[in-house]
Amino acid sequence: MIDMVYWLLGDPHMEAWGRSGPVHEELGVPMDICISLRAANGCLVSAAQSFNNHGPIQGDWRLIGEEETWLTDGQGLRDHQGNEVPLPGGPSGVDAQDGEFFAAIREGRKALTSCSEVLPVMEIIDRVQRAMDGRDGAPSTGMVERR
Repeated sequence: MIDMVYWLLGDPHMEAWGRSGPVHEELGVPMDICISLRAANGCLVSAAQSFNNHGPIQGDWRLIGEEETWLTDGQGLRDHQGNEVPLPGGPSGVDAQDGEFFAAIREGRKALTSCSEVLPVMEIIDRVQRAMDGRDGAPSTGMVERR
């Protein structure tokens, strides 16, 4: 989710904070988390994620903007009235990622999927994790200020 938001908003310095639910006794990790992000342009992102789900693991996304609201559940993209939104053709997911990697090798450039290209996203994830762990010096809300 954070990777997608970074790709959409392009702000490596966005504010990031998170909270987690209780730690699972056997697994030693929280099963529920909330993540919030705020970009410099004011865009807000909220995500609630839980492994306490008694159904299939899936992600439903609602992208809300001033002009349009889009919904996706992995079966395509729809507007708020349920009408399908056409997407550009071509490979998707892992195929597109692999294609980009091999194209970069052929063209002698750094791939968008290189380790150094994911560092801004990993830094945002680290700030969220620090907020959840209470290691950020932030107020008890778990908020981490933009750096």
